[in-house]
Amino acid sequence: MPSGVKRRGRPSDNSLEESQHKNKKTRFEKEQETLASDDDDDDDLIDDEEEDDDDDLDLDQAEDKSQRKQRHGKPIEVNEAGTIARVEVVNFMCHKYLKIDFGPKINFVIGHNGSGKSAILTALTIALGAKATSTNRGKNLSSLIREGANAALASVHITNKGPDAYKQDVYGDVIIVERKINRDGVGTYKLKSASNRVISTKREELTTICDHYSIQIDNPLTTLTQDMARQFLSSSTAEEKYRLFLRGTQLAQLHEDYLSVTDAIHTTKAIIDRKKQYLPDLQKRAKESEAKYKQMLEAREIDSRIDEYNNELVWSQIIAKENEVERARANAAEARKLVQIAEEKVQVVDTRVARHSQDMADIQKMIDEFHTAQQPNRGEKQRLKQIHLEQENRNRELKSDMREINDQVKGARERIAKNNEKIAEEKAKQASSYQEGKRAQLEEEIRTLTIERDEARERQQSNSDQTEQCNTKRRELAGQLQELDQKLRRLKNEEHKMNQYIESLKAQRENKMAAYGRNMPQLLEAIQKETRWRGRRPVGPIGSYLSAKHPQYVDVLEVILKRSMANFVVETFDDSRLLNAMLKRFNLSYSSTVVVAKYDLFDYSHGEPSEEYLTVLRCLEFDNEWVKRQLIVANDIEKTLLMEDRAAADQVMARKPRNIKACYTASIQKVGAAMGARTEALEPYRGPPRFRQDVEPQIREAVGKLRELEQEMRQIQGEKQRLENEMREWKRKEDNLARQAPEIDRVIRDRSFQIRFKEGKLREEDVSIGTDEYERANEVEKERIEQLRSQFKHLSDEQHELAVQLQETVNKINELNQQDQLENQKLVDYQQEIQKITTLRDQEITKLNALRSKHAAERQRYETAKSNAEHLANTCASWTEQAMQEYPDRVETRATPEAIQRKIRELEILREETEKNVGASLEEVEQEARDTLEAWSEAKTIIQQMDSLHKQMQNSLVKRIAHWQEFRTFIALAAMGHFSYYMHKRGDNGSLKFNHKKEKLEIRVATGDQFSRGTRHKDSKSLSGGEKSFSQVSLLLALWQGISSPVVCLDEFDVYMDAVNRKQSMKMLMDAANENSSQYILITPQDASNMVPGPYVTVHRLADPDRS
Repeated sequence: MPSGVKRRGRPSDNSLEESQHKNKKTRFEKEQETLASDDDDDDDLIDDEEEDDDDDLDLDQAEDKSQRKQRHGKPIEVNEAGTIARVEVVNFMCHKYLKIDFGPKINFVIGHNGSGKSAILTALTIALGAKATSTNRGKNLSSLIREGANAALASVHITNKGPDAYKQDVYGDVIIVERKINRDGVGTYKLKSASNRVISTKREELTTICDHYSIQIDNPLTTLTQDMARQFLSSSTAEEKYRLFLRGTQLAQLHEDYLSVTDAIHTTKAIIDRKKQYLPDLQKRAKESEAKYKQMLEAREIDSRIDEYNNELVWSQIIAKENEVERARANAAEARKLVQIAEEKVQVVDTRVARHSQDMADIQKMIDEFHTAQQPNRGEKQRLKQIHLEQENRNRELKSDMREINDQVKGARERIAKNNEKIAEEKAKQASSYQEGKRAQLEEEIRTLTIERDEARERQQSNSDQTEQCNTKRRELAGQLQELDQKLRRLKNEEHKMNQYIESLKAQRENKMAAYGRNMPQLLEAIQKETRWRGRRPVGPIGSYLSAKHPQYVDVLEVILKRSMANFVVETFDDSRLLNAMLKRFNLSYSSTVVVAKYDLFDYSHGEPSEEYLTVLRCLEFDNEWVKRQLIVANDIEKTLLMEDRAAADQVMARKPRNIKACYTASIQKVGAAMGARTEALEPYRGPPRFRQDVEPQIREAVGKLRELEQEMRQIQGEKQRLENEMREWKRKEDNLARQAPEIDRVIRDRSFQIRFKEGKLREEDVSIGTDEYERANEVEKERIEQLRSQFKHLSDEQHELAVQLQETVNKINELNQQDQLENQKLVDYQQEIQKITTLRDQEITKLNALRSKHAAERQRYETAKSNAEHLANTCASWTEQAMQEYPDRVETRATPEAIQRKIRELEILREETEKNVGASLEEVEQEARDTLEAWSEAKTIIQQMDSLHKQMQNSLVKRIAHWQEFRTFIALAAMGHFSYYMHKRGDNGSLKFNHKKEKLEIRVATGDQFSRGTRHKDSKSLSGGEKSFSQVSLLLALWQGISSPVVCLDEFDVYMDAVNRKQSMKMLMDAANENSSQYILITPQDASNMVPGPYVTVHRLADPDRS
């Protein structure tokens, strides 16, 4: 592609468009168009022997205008994007290290031979991707490494500023290109950012950067090396100049591409022509096959009959399959009946199991009610025991008083006895010795009998007291034993419940759903497998979707939510009935309830209290919004308040807060309604924990409590054994006292009788002897005794009355004990009934499991039969559907498929005989005709498409070649105009002659004196060295106008110029540079004393080489 117009402020695109060249209307193009209008030869665009005086006038005016612009300080266009900021080499060619920082506009690099001028240009071209051979400095890259070094480095800094910068966010303001050359000839690239960070190591990235900035490093016109410059200035021919013109403007590359396209179009045309030759043969074969196929249609009648039999064969097979389906369905129906029978049996046994479970629950409820009803009896018994104790204390006080009276009576009697002794002594003095002896004997006998009687009475009283003590002790021990029996039964019941509780916790540890029932995991699995749900799949148990945010309220939450935790929610009553049946089947109907509710996620915020209150709703986290709504409806959890302190709860409820219906404390207390003040202690939840995920602490706590219960039971059993032993000891003692009582009574009666008898005899012989004083003393003592007896009688009556009351109290206690015994017997009966029902239920469960196994087997048999019937039905339906596609007319036939196949075979044999006559089967002929017609049609379509594509490509190529010729014409005209302009700057007349047919570019120059004398133009060979160099420089400047490149490099372009021509050439180059935005790097071995550095001119003087 041509390189496009010269850069004007920003780099142009690499592609060359016609509009770009047409819009480049400078004074040089207008002049060239004028010259071109006088040329009659299309190939020789300028007749270099004809000149127009007006041209000199126009050129002089243009020169004056340019000078006026320079004097008036017209700003010079500078576009730094894509320019070379620095070239740096290490161990490159003969230089150990060399670095040059270039300016954005005009750069002169001067120095003696060997100072590194050409090395800079070579490094620039090598770093930007050129080959070593293109520099004429070596055959390969390794030859560019300095002698004695193993590697060389060439680094180029490309300015990356302005709106046309390349990936400025990645590279920054400078793109650093490094190419390392190793001794083995292998080179590597590194593309770095301004911060020296490696961005890429790929050659493709470098090519993209050069394309972006239109850097043509291999263009001989933009990068003219030293050898190329010498050859160009000294010995280049017209053909070489023309080739240089085409290569520099990239017209040669575009021309080569068009030639390649032309070859491809010719090849395509040849292929199309070769394929067109086969079309008649294809058409002929298609017509022959079609004619042959028409002949074969005459045998279509046999095929029609075969089709009819095939239709009958297909439907006969379907009819056979339908009969097989009916038999399979009958087997499935029979299996279904057996499944129903098994289901009914399972339902009957399941109902009995549920009834047993309900009976157990009812009895357990009665046991709980019994424990609750026992509380008043215990209070009454405690009260009676307290009365009994008070009565016993009073009885002991009375007995103590009576013993004291007995002691006083005994003392009085002893004093009477002493008085009697005194009286006897007095009487003895008066009586005879016989009487005295007999009386003394009687008195001694009476005294002895009295002592024996009194001792017997004391023994009787002691026996009575001890007997009463034994009775009291035995009653007390009996009451204690009864209490111990009740406590032992209660502990055994608690032990049984604790063992069940531990088992449920262990089951929950394996599966947390076990907290809702032992069979809950199996129920949930069955719910997942069930497919008959009309609405959403049941949700539950509800508690499995809850978790507590505040663990201190877990116990009271269990009480508040109660059985709601184990409930399920469904949408339809059909699903409710199905789920209830499943609950019964898994023995969970007693603990779980099915709630039917529409799936409605209503807004409940209007019913909540102030944010300052912690409600049950706010204390819980929900995994299911439907569950939350059901608890709101059923339990008012959004209006139930939770508090830790009861007093604070009373205060809150006394204020009647809005949207609060109930209040509970963490200690499981309910604070009364909106009026407060009343507090009710609730029964704690005794089941397995449902809010806690980790049940290990509960298991350890339950095992500890079980150990405590067992220890307490052992202690009670030991205490019971001790009391029983003590009771037996008191019974033995009471029996001994009972055996002694009759003998004591006999002794008292006997001694009393003998005393009365002897006292009578004594009175008969008694004679008053003047013992009045002693008699009066006796009378006093006897009166004292009578008083004491009266007091004793009063105390005895009180004791008797107290004994009656005591006996009544004992009777009442005994009645309560008997009631307790009866109730305890009821409790034992309840427990025995539970055990009996448990045994029956276990038997029923065993039977139920067997029936379920049988039911599962029957269901499996039914499912197999049903699946087989469905499979056969699906097969039959599939056959029917396939048959309807090919044989839609059903045939009701009784013929077997085998008989129909025999008929078909006979017709096929007849058809084969017919086909032998034709040489092929009807299908083969039909397929051949179809294939040939399709081949001919496809070939014709493809050739038409290829022919159309070929014409389009050819027309496009013709247009592109025309555009290419226009590009060449415009560029040549521009070059001719600019060449004449630059030659006029020296006072010479110059012209370019393009011969596009012969591919020649000739330079014709008339020097100043010749031009004034009107002599003919000279060619370049007849010019002097300076004139030749100046004309070649003018040619370069003219050709540069058709090239877009941000960098232009010339090496030793002034080698053959004298000082005057060099000065003029330099000025012309600088003027040309000032007219565009490209960067110029000019290398010269000459002195630069006439070059003045400035903001746009940079002079780089290289140091002399080190010759040591």
